[in-house]
Amino acid sequence: MEKLVVLGGGPGGYASALRASQLGCQVTLIEEKELGGVCLNEGCIPTKALIKVARFIEEIKKSKRLAIEIKDYRWDWNKIQIRKKQIVERLRQGLNALFKSRKINLIKGKGKIIKPNKIIINEEQEINYEKIILATGSRAFIPPLFNCSSPYLLTSREALALTELPEEISIIGAGVVGCEFAYLFSAMGVSVTLVELEDHILPGADKKCALLLEGFLRKMGIKLYLSTKITNLIPEEKGIQIKLENGKNWFSPLVLVAVGREPVVEAFDTLNLEKEGKVIKVNEYLQTSLEGVYAVGDITAGPQLAHKAIAQGKLVAENIIKGDKKSFLSTIIPSCVYTHPEYASIGKTEETLERENIKFKTITLPIQINGRALCEEEKEGFIKLIYSPYDKKILGVHMLSALATELISLVIPFIQAGATLDVVTSCIYPHPTMSELWGEIVDKALGQSIHSL
Repeated sequence: MEKLVVLGGGPGGYASALRASQLGCQVTLIEEKELGGVCLNEGCIPTKALIKVARFIEEIKKSKRLAIEIKDYRWDWNKIQIRKKQIVERLRQGLNALFKSRKINLIKGKGKIIKPNKIIINEEQEINYEKIILATGSRAFIPPLFNCSSPYLLTSREALALTELPEEISIIGAGVVGCEFAYLFSAMGVSVTLVELEDHILPGADKKCALLLEGFLRKMGIKLYLSTKITNLIPEEKGIQIKLENGKNWFSPLVLVAVGREPVVEAFDTLNLEKEGKVIKVNEYLQTSLEGVYAVGDITAGPQLAHKAIAQGKLVAENIIKGDKKSFLSTIIPSCVYTHPEYASIGKTEETLERENIKFKTITLPIQINGRALCEEEKEGFIKLIYSPYDKKILGVHMLSALATELISLVIPFIQAGATLDVVTSCIYPHPTMSELWGEIVDKALGQSIHSL
């Protein structure tokens, strides 16, 4: 009998296995495809590899501002795809090497729990286990209305694997995935139409940040249809006809559906675990309704993010092997959107605090007051700080700027430790850097900013 089995090799699964092995446990991990899951193979990493190219093209276009004139340049989509695959393969090999060095038993196959404490792989090999961590991840959700049979209907997986750049694409859903693909395709010269049911992009994000990002996307030439409901997708010989509730329709050679993801739970449906909607219900220690069965990642409630899954994976391994009782802090998870400018946030938005009837104060600071931002020609955007008027603790931070996805990490230790603004302002931030914006906005909240009014 295996002491610990992990079902799924994505961020939550491999993090669980690696941490458990560090603690001296013999672990078996079952993965049908490749280690790294959607994030490494079909999501976060390959997307960012393409976005790097998009950003470089943008830099070339604005090079005149730096007194540099670049007239003739072109890119090779095939070589761009090769580079993307090389990055993914390098990271994948690194994971496999870690598994080998830690002596983790990696079984490649489709695992299915046939009854408590027993799993079968590829309908052949049966394994008994004492405890199991479920980390089966999620897949792109395609509403039945959009699920037409057409090679021109894409999810993010197919969009990343395109053999050539299209001249035109329509994207349904202006959440994180939709906005990132809209940005990267538009930067590379593709005509992009972005459709969203809500009245602004990035539903759930800070509204002021979302509205400003809308303006940048429009400036790139992206056509935005907000508060717009699609009633039908009609497959045609060379594309798809999109029909809207308002009577408008248009033809698109490619349609990317990016309206969210759904948890993959079929591999353990025999356990009849308690659920919260579509996801598996877990307690604060990430244990399910069945003793000895734990769940991490996209099959649990909360944002479907790789860093959430990794944190859960490490924590649950420690709880299982060491007997710890560590709780997962689901409210302190940063969120990032890799457009340009980038969006990053942690904590609560003003809209959420108003709904919860929590009193707060808000301070904003434009990026353009920062010397490094001006030198880098990255003056667009702002940073917003939300804090308690009573104890001066941080309730939320939201940024729209270059490097926002890096800068947000400055906030994490302070908000997680429950630090007051006085602690933040006691730190010294290097000059000239964009990190100074964090110290500066806190100084402004305390009425002691020397660089802003």
